[in-house]
Amino acid sequence: VHHSSIQDAVFGDQPVNLTETVYLIRAAANDDRIERVVVRAGGIASVGWGKAEEIRNALLAVRAAGKPVEVHMDATLDLPYYISTAASKIVLAPAGMLLVDGMYAEIQFLKNLFGKADIEWEAVTAGKYKSYPETYIKDSMSEPYREQIDALLDARYEAYLEAIAEARGMTYAEADEVVSAGPYTIATEALEAGLVDELLFWSDYERLLDIHEEGETMSFGLEEYRDAGALDPGFASEGVAVVFITGDIMPGPSESGYTRVAGSETITESILRAADDDRITAIVLRVSSPGGSVMASDEIWRAVESAKLQKPVVVSMGDVAASGGYWVSAGADAILADRSTVTGSIGVFALKPTWAGLYEKIGIHVEEFTRGENAGTFRSSDKWSESERAAIQRGIDHSYDEFLTRVSLGRNIAVADVDEIAGGRVWSGGDAYDLGLVDRIGGVKEAVSLALELAELDPEEAVRLHFYPEERTFWQKLRDGDFLIRESFTSELKTMLAEYGIPAPAAWQARSAAREFWAVLPFREVGE
Repeated sequence: VHHSSIQDAVFGDQPVNLTETVYLIRAAANDDRIERVVVRAGGIASVGWGKAEEIRNALLAVRAAGKPVEVHMDATLDLPYYISTAASKIVLAPAGMLLVDGMYAEIQFLKNLFGKADIEWEAVTAGKYKSYPETYIKDSMSEPYREQIDALLDARYEAYLEAIAEARGMTYAEADEVVSAGPYTIATEALEAGLVDELLFWSDYERLLDIHEEGETMSFGLEEYRDAGALDPGFASEGVAVVFITGDIMPGPSESGYTRVAGSETITESILRAADDDRITAIVLRVSSPGGSVMASDEIWRAVESAKLQKPVVVSMGDVAASGGYWVSAGADAILADRSTVTGSIGVFALKPTWAGLYEKIGIHVEEFTRGENAGTFRSSDKWSESERAAIQRGIDHSYDEFLTRVSLGRNIAVADVDEIAGGRVWSGGDAYDLGLVDRIGGVKEAVSLALELAELDPEEAVRLHFYPEERTFWQKLRDGDFLIRESFTSELKTMLAEYGIPAPAAWQARSAAREFWAVLPFREVGE
């Protein structure tokens, strides 16, 4: 199981996405031509704990079909090792390292950093747990913020230890002990700890597999397996649209250059196209987003409401589908999440920097002219006045009430009960299931099956998947300007430079941040 996404992206071949990866592995389970699945484990780009859970479950399905799953690794971390616990055999290179050592999280607070430049931030929030602004307005973590992080790490660590204990024949306490003894920088120590089965160089291991370029036993990667027709449903008449909502949710078109942007314009168009397409029987929204703009999230929510009138819409949550990511999901006919998914964070905030101190420090004098008591609400040269803050608070409270209402209607839960589990609180997928924020624990494969079921079709029937928006090559992204500064950024930059001569990053922060209401997860996960 391996592929070269860089080559694919540049030269036009479409890389295997996560949905295809899960389907290909599960196809191998039922393919009589496949004798075993071999995974070369290492760093896994763009995969978090939720997606890792789906890949692991797919590998377990191969084993359940009576076929061996083997993993070879040179050096690996906790996340790839979690996937590897699905294997019947784990092989480590003799000079390899098993960098298994448990869960670690760090949250940075930037108040004092900005303070060195005399830049001060202020925020208006709705929700006790809506902690995103703390990064800018505090120099340490609040207790509600700490409570969320501790709960997420506890849930994830528990699932990790359970997987190791089951796979390696240990008790939970023994699994905790061997993880706490890591990282294993000497391969023999990992072997002695019972975390791997054998030490072999890849070349020696490959020789033992008796694989040949031609003959009865051959090997091939995921792309080759896909391109050979492994996912071809033949004459299947039913089609399911998988609409990817990946990255920060923002107004305008989607982008996948330096950062991933789920543009409401692109996503809304994709959902409505799928709803109108006679080839499509049901729609699955694959949501992997920490949220973003309230306005953009609500536009996507409205498209979901419209699509539901024509065919079933099911949400499959990836690593994270929180805040605005939950807003766009709330109205679906059903929501599925992995146990390790990060979701919830039902809350709203506004954030504004004040540059008065910096202006004074670098010699900028600002003369202001206003007509209207609150005309300077979005100025960068001073804090909100009492009446300006009150106006922002009214808008934030209204957006929060709208959020609660969207969730209440979609989940059939009273608004007051939604408020009890909202307040910006982040939940794991497992906790969200217990609270009624999701309907089932499962991945994209299970979401597609449920979508077919809701369409009154056989969930085990062969189905053709249609991916929206269509994946573009590197050259197409370059042509479309994905690697350029966003148009909105450029507009703000020109305005600020004309007014004050402030550097470009300052222009964006001072204007774009202050003029939006946000529904965003308070932290970002960085893959191991």
